[in-house]
Amino acid sequence: KNYDNILTDIKELQSKYPDLIEVTTAQEKFDLPSPGMCGEAKCVTPIVYLTNHKIDNTYKPQVYISGEVHGNERVGPTTTLEFIRLVLENYELNDFIKNLLDQRYLVISPMTNAQGYHDNHREETVEPKVHLDPNRDFPFDLTDYSKCMQTVAARTVNELFISQLFQLAFTFHGGINVIGYVWGAPRHMIRHSQKSTEAPDFSAAQEISVLLHNVASKSRHTEEYILGTMTETVYEVRGGMEDWAYGAGWETSATQSCTPTTYNGYSSDKTNYSEHHPEALKTLMYLIETSTQKTPSSKDLGTKDLTCLLNLFRDPFNEDNASYCDIYHQDGHITRNIRMMLVLSDLAKATVWTSHSVDRAGGVVTLQWYVRGAFDVDETYVRYGVREKDDGDVADRFDDVVKDGSEKGWKLDMLEEVFPYQSVVSQGKGYWNRDGVTVFSWRSEILALLEDLDDRVVDFVVVARVDGHFGDQQKPDPALDPQSHFARSRLEPEYTAENAEFKVFNQYYVVSEPISI
Repeated sequence: KNYDNILTDIKELQSKYPDLIEVTTAQEKFDLPSPGMCGEAKCVTPIVYLTNHKIDNTYKPQVYISGEVHGNERVGPTTTLEFIRLVLENYELNDFIKNLLDQRYLVISPMTNAQGYHDNHREETVEPKVHLDPNRDFPFDLTDYSKCMQTVAARTVNELFISQLFQLAFTFHGGINVIGYVWGAPRHMIRHSQKSTEAPDFSAAQEISVLLHNVASKSRHTEEYILGTMTETVYEVRGGMEDWAYGAGWETSATQSCTPTTYNGYSSDKTNYSEHHPEALKTLMYLIETSTQKTPSSKDLGTKDLTCLLNLFRDPFNEDNASYCDIYHQDGHITRNIRMMLVLSDLAKATVWTSHSVDRAGGVVTLQWYVRGAFDVDETYVRYGVREKDDGDVADRFDDVVKDGSEKGWKLDMLEEVFPYQSVVSQGKGYWNRDGVTVFSWRSEILALLEDLDDRVVDFVVVARVDGHFGDQQKPDPALDPQSHFARSRLEPEYTAENAEFKVFNQYYVVSEPISI
């Protein structure tokens, strides 16, 4: 797709799905200048906000995706467009897609370097004969901070980060086949080597990269992705977006306010993160180098077969009904990267999926559940309570618990108040564990033990703790605990963070929707 195609298509999707997609531009929303002319009109930088906008967005985990910052690297923009189309068209048809948009908030800039993409040119032309690389334009590990935020592309990304609260992110590139993660800056290189030191969030960053690699398998049309830190897999970079997005919010010695002169300047307050936006830049961002060819052949892009795109979202309760595509023959650059976007979006929030059956004659309740958006289930159990029918709907009490605990997540004392009894504790594998998912099961004869059953209701929830291994470290540089919102929300029971109008919902405890019998 070219520049005009993408603008037209996302506007058409907005008119068709107004509750799920909002479309604007960096020029309209942030009052940024146009980077130049795109044909007969001034270039605009489109931004897509993708979620169920009828549901409050304050606590939804957020994911950011940049289609490109180098205009001649062409896979990313079309991939983001087709991802947007896929989730919108399947929202009412697929429970997992519906959950994705109901409970997460995705922000996408399909053509971050809009001018470069229109002209099929790597850099942004900021002045006649002055071409700048947006991916050297971020204030992290620079030697001259008058030479950052010079491009509209970088300013667009900065405005998004200081106005949102991203936990995970992708930035699409092209030229090799790499899934890269922090670190990639010279300050974090091991001396006399082409290797980086260990980032504080290395455990989470590496495990996610392995999952992304596994869902983007090699095919006859694509090469296998290489995994590793950006220093090892590509090369070290000053002013790169990925390290900036992760570290500029807490490694204060690595960043300063920018003082550019291009486009009549840019307020230094907007890059004074420690004072004005201390929580904005603690994001695990992945560099996705999509292909050795910056513009692959159309025959290598893959098919729109939904089986190939959605087979990740199998139902562990009904594995016999699963369908799979012929990855080797049907896959391609667009399809495999859409799958990675689906996975990263799902990971942003751990959720418990349940199924239950009731044997009223025998007085037996059987619950089954599994945990999506997670690798390991460190502990899980059922909590339940009994109440009189005329005590009111448990959903009302459940909503009160959510409201009271929303800023810092679930507290055990809140659960105990509504669901005072507990089953034995189990451990197992989350949905994205490389060894397969655990479907947990619990059988109780509680209904047989109750008197006056017709006047009683039993309420159940499933509780889980996930991914405690994200805290595993060897020699982190700097010597700190994990710093990303993503990891800390699962590791720290009191963790919370806020930026602009958004807050991190603590996921130390993950709780299912209630079941009432």
